[in-house]
Amino acid sequence: LKEKFQYTLTNDYILRTASRFGDRSYVQQKGIDTAVMETTENIVAALYSLLDRRQDGAKVRVVRGFREPLPPEEVLAVLERHGGRGD
Repeated sequence: LKEKFQYTLTNDYILRTASRFGDRSYVQQKGIDTAVMETTENIVAALYSLLDRRQDGAKVRVVRGFREPLPPEEVLAVLERHGGRGD
């Protein structure tokens, strides 16, 4: 994945996503299952967004990547556009 999304799936995004959803207080508040689900959904939404951007701008060689986890409303919109959350 890192090779396919070189420069767009950034280490900053990965580290900040892990820090946000893996924080001890977050996990205690949400529960481990929810924290893992929200982490996974955020990463999947980011990957779908990167693929969408590549398709939308096929002639554009470099697609701007993410530095921060996606906001929940953006995650939901992206996942619904690609077949839903699977609840």
